Amino acid sequence: MSSRTFAGDRLDEPPYGPRVIRSHETGGIACVGPNRTPVSEVLRRLAAGQTREQIVAAEAGLESEDIDASLAFAAWMIQED
Repeated sequence: MSSRTFAGDRLDEPPYGPRVIRSHETGGIACVGPNRTPVSEVLRRLAAGQTREQIVAAEAGLESEDIDASLAFAAWMIQED
């Protein structure tokens, strides 16, 4: 099990900044943007070949920086200790 810890609604050690949140309101699911788009949705769209522009256009309020934060969050979550 990882030694990563969580502090309040924001993840501790955030290499992705304050853009990614996990809160009780989202059931603990990591989300980005003002409409709380799940990070997994951003990653799914990237994996399907969508461009940043397509993702930002499809998800209201999402910014390119939220995509960067989603990628950084994913990398942080799967890092080997």
